[in-house]
Order: sequence, then structure tokens, then C-alpha cells
Amino acid sequence: GLVDRQADSLESWRVKGLGLRLVLFGLAEVQALRLSRLAGMVYKLEEELLDSEKIRTLEPKMLFGLYQMSSKALTESSEFVERTLKAMNWSDLETELLQVKAQAATQDKTGISSEDSAELLSFIARLKAQGEKSRTDDE
Repeated sequence: GLVDRQADSLESWRVKGLGLRLVLFGLAEVQALRLSRLAGMVYKLEEELLDSEKIRTLEPKMLFGLYQMSSKALTESSEFVERTLKAMNWSDLETELLQVKAQAATQDKTGISSEDSAELLSFIARLKAQGEKSRTDDE
């Protein structure tokens, strides 16, 4: 909804930009789900490649090609998620959400209700906590 709004002022462009960043984060979430499925597929293919009976019944070149393709897709999805998380400036995003909430409370020029602002702020707080947990787990 934030992306579809008419942008005719600096503030409305800021709100639209916030919406676009949230859309990108949503796409990263989709890629993370894809990453999980691809990781499972790569694991199964590795098991297939290591199974000597399966290698005898299937053309190894074909099986290995499928493995390479899945591994490449896994790497690309992983890199997308990593880049997106690193690019997220949680402090700036939280600050912008607080500003939108404050403006909605004083005047309704942004078109975002205080309830929507509170929901967005809560959403970003959860995402921030998940991002910090992911970074801690990676370290």
C-alpha cells in the first residue's frame, strides 16, 4: 500500500521509499524460503551422487549437471539474502517509521494511520531482532 500511493511531496516520496524497502525485504524473505528448499534439494542430490547403485543406473554426467545447477541456484539465493540483510540500515528504517508514526499522530498528510505506523514499527522491530540474531549466529 505504501508503494501504490501518489508521491507529490518530499514526505510522500519518503513514505513510498520506505514501502519499496519493505518490498525488497519481503523479496529477500521469499529468497530465504527458496534457499531452504534448494538446500534440501542439494543435500538429496549429494546423497544421490554418492549412492553407487544410483550412479550405475543413471548417467552420471546428467546427474552431476543437475547437481551443479542446483548448487548455483543455492549460492545465488544465499548471496541475495546476505546482500539484502547487509544493505538494511535498521536504525534508519526504525527512525523513519517513528517519524511516520509521529506525523500521523499530529496530522494525516502521509495517509498512514497511527495504527498502520504502529504495526509497521512493530514489524521492523521483529525484523531487526531477527537480523541481529542472524548476525550473532553467523559470528
